[in-house]
Amino acid sequence: AGRNDGEGPTASLVQRKRSGKEEMIPMKPVTIMTMHKAKGEEFDDIYLAGWTEGEFPHPEAMSSNRVHEERRLAYVALTRARQRIVITHSFMNRKLHFGKDGAKRFVTSQVAPSRFLYELVPSKKHMDGLANKNEVLGGDNVGTFWDRSAGIKDYVAGTNIPQWFQKSFEKPAGYVSRREDVRPHTNILEEASMTKSTRRPEKVTS
Repeated sequence: AGRNDGEGPTASLVQRKRSGKEEMIPMKPVTIMTMHKAKGEEFDDIYLAGWTEGEFPHPEAMSSNRVHEERRLAYVALTRARQRIVITHSFMNRKLHFGKDGAKRFVTSQVAPSRFLYELVPSKKHMDGLANKNEVLGGDNVGTFWDRSAGIKDYVAGTNIPQWFQKSFEKPAGYVSRREDVRPHTNILEEASMTKSTRRPEKVTS
């Protein structure tokens, strides 16, 4: 049986702390929040994830010509840090596709960094072949460093990757990216009325 005097291996953290055998290390808590929620807050270090084109700015904002609102949101997120900001983006994306028989398959595709990252470091836009040198307006923000040394893309390029991973880049025939596109939407009331109008009247015999 274990001892409960605050010194045995089965002693709880509270018991060890009360006996003076355990010292708590003061640590700053990690706060997870959305960029909308972060307005008015300030932190020493900020970590922003998912700055990938097609995700941020949001596709709905792009289709409705409201990219400026997403850019304003990015500015809010960037100005929350007192010391350092770390921004991450992905090189590849796995998106679920749907088949007519109800089957589901993931399709892998390469994705580009968010346009907002290129606005922070315009020189990368020329290096990535997205613009000519004379089309790049303005210089890079002082103190901004874009590191691309890590990521699955760098590790699998030029190597013998598994066959299942190679096939995941191929969109299967008959699969669509939206579940709504599998079957055309039909109004239930309209379908019921059409069925009722085409039904033959029953003969009544007395």
